[in-house]
Amino acid sequence: MGGWTAGGVIAQSNVYISSAANIRIGNDAVPYSYYYFDGQMDEMAIYDRALSALEAKSLYNYYLEN
Repeated sequence: MGGWTAGGVIAQSNVYISSAANIRIGNDAVPYSYYYFDGQMDEMAIYDRALSALEAKSLYNYYLEN
């Protein structure tokens, strides 16, 4: 579940997280890591499935125009 773009190619990872797991947004998942994202995030969303490339592009274009 989950995908990301690496050099224009959609890559997949099979990461399954139970509903009891902690979610880290802007922090490395390594235990005792103190590397935090130093910036701003806007329009955050969490989905219960991986988005298709078309869905991700549509969302990107929507927020780019609005």
